[in-house]
Amino acid sequence: MTRFVAILSLSIAFLTASFAVRADFVRGGGGLAEKNIDFAFVNLARFVNACLWNVSCDLTPAERTLLVEMLGDLPREQPPQFVSASRNKSLFQLAGGGPRLAVTEFVVGRPIYVNTDMLYQNDSPEGVKALSVPDAVAMLVHELGHHHGWRDHAALDILGSKVQTFAISVSQKIIYSRKQSQLSIQTYDSQSMVNLTQVLVSDGFELYDLGPQLRDALQCREGVLVGGHLDNVHFNLFEKSPESELNPHYVTAVADAQIFCGTEERKGLHSEDYFRVRFRMLVDNDEGGLYFLRLDEPIVVEFLDCSKDFEACSG
Repeated sequence: MTRFVAILSLSIAFLTASFAVRADFVRGGGGLAEKNIDFAFVNLARFVNACLWNVSCDLTPAERTLLVEMLGDLPREQPPQFVSASRNKSLFQLAGGGPRLAVTEFVVGRPIYVNTDMLYQNDSPEGVKALSVPDAVAMLVHELGHHHGWRDHAALDILGSKVQTFAISVSQKIIYSRKQSQLSIQTYDSQSMVNLTQVLVSDGFELYDLGPQLRDALQCREGVLVGGHLDNVHFNLFEKSPESELNPHYVTAVADAQIFCGTEERKGLHSEDYFRVRFRMLVDNDEGGLYFLRLDEPIVVEFLDCSKDFEACSG
């Protein structure tokens, strides 16, 4: 008989609240929590590497060894699979407790099953709240720790929390402050010269990774782009769209940018600054007045060299 293990206490405040199944409010397909988990899985190496290199993670020798082993085996791991416990009660119902958020086996490469019934908090002051990227990072570290033979749930909770806390410490989240808006921009900076700050845009329903557009937009004054940091991200402009009689409007956010440039071989690294990045997105209201992103126009990422165009950067 296959034996499964599960995460016990990823985030007590989150997991003990009342939850709603994603199909109750997400417009088709996987919802925001599922996308947060997928993003965390794809980028887990960056979060773990950053924690390994930063003393603030306060890792024990055993924890450090496990994370290094985990990184080495990430190419053999498969993305999490999303399953409803209400339809698969035996999968998540383990001895000694209620339904679990996630379960897996003690073998590298085996599936991690995630309980979709526990991904959304239904009694949050902000409304329905999805499992966040840092929460997903903690969950994945815990489950992948089981793949490497660790059976101590409490120890894996602690390790997952360390990587989670570091992910939170290098993130910034800003919310578009209009009534009923869940529009937000979240950044994650690995504090490395050879990585770009990750930028995610969400309207509470969907998650959009602007990493590819950002990398395409950034340009070095000398050499080729190697990495970069964004700071002071904030929403800036509001304008009515003249092309529609409905209620779409453009929302603009800006950030200060420092980039790192060098050769194709990542040699001769040097810093360049006095740049600004502008994000421009079209949003609309649904019948209940809730803002959401319009996808008939792509989110635009614009890179401004303030040393050449100070007036453009002042807006």
